[in-house]
Amino acid sequence: GVLHYEHAYSQAAFNADDPVLLKRDEVAPPERTLFLTVEGFGDCSFTLTPHLSPLQVRLTRHELALRVARMKRGWEGVIQEVKSDDDKRRSFHEQVQKIALNKRRVLWEKARGRDIVTINCEAVKGAAPQGKYQHLLEKHYDREQKFQRVRNF
Repeated sequence: GVLHYEHAYSQAAFNADDPVLLKRDEVAPPERTLFLTVEGFGDCSFTLTPHLSPLQVRLTRHELALRVARMKRGWEGVIQEVKSDDDKRRSFHEQVQKIALNKRRVLWEKARGRDIVTINCEAVKGAAPQGKYQHLLEKHYDREQKFQRVRNF
């Protein structure tokens, strides 16, 4: 005889912790062992040959409708999915932190270890009208100081 076993959910299944419908085509049952019992008379020999092959999971109409609704929602659906799933939220926050650290590292490398905020403030001071006025005022004040030193000499 032939025994045929498929390690997959045969019907729509719900998560044990919360009532969320599992994606049967992506998640396998948690069981890892298969026990077989064979009963026979006299001397018997058995050959067990497992075959691994791709599995086709036929989704129900309800599962297909949920999947289509999820695709139609677009980015709003993705945000709702990230908000509702703790693992996805955690991985999203880790990804954002990695991007922020990478961005800081790139800025630090561009500035060659100098403080970019101070450099930008100095650049803006020279370009803004108030900064130009301040620069002319300081230049005039320095010139006056030089003339007074010459006069008093």
